[in-house]
Amino acid sequence: MSGKTTQHSADSSDDAVKTSTTLQVEIFGSAYGVRSDRDPEHLLGLAAFVDEKMREIAGKTVAVETSRIAILAALNIADELAREREQKAASVEPVAKKANTLLDQLEDVLTDSGE
Repeated sequence: MSGKTTQHSADSSDDAVKTSTTLQVEIFGSAYGVRSDRDPEHLLGLAAFVDEKMREIAGKTVAVETSRIAILAALNIADELAREREQKAASVEPVAKKANTLLDQLEDVLTDSGE
């Protein structure tokens, strides 16, 4: 993957100048110019992740069309994201319940001490 960057400035609605970078990345043997206002290293990491997923899919399937491999990789990535979101939601729920219980107990103590 290439690290070639070009700076672009764009006016946003609040008149602040936003700088974006156009970066050449290579995914599954094809080069793409991608513009982003994020850190170039972040974008390179994303491109490497997508490239890795496509190569992983290509190694496990008989599909040879790049677009078909890209769709399968996208579905794989979407599944990973959905699982991560489910795990996050599942881990937050018990903490929220405990916080509400503690808040109720605190309110009871404060109400009792105010009588």
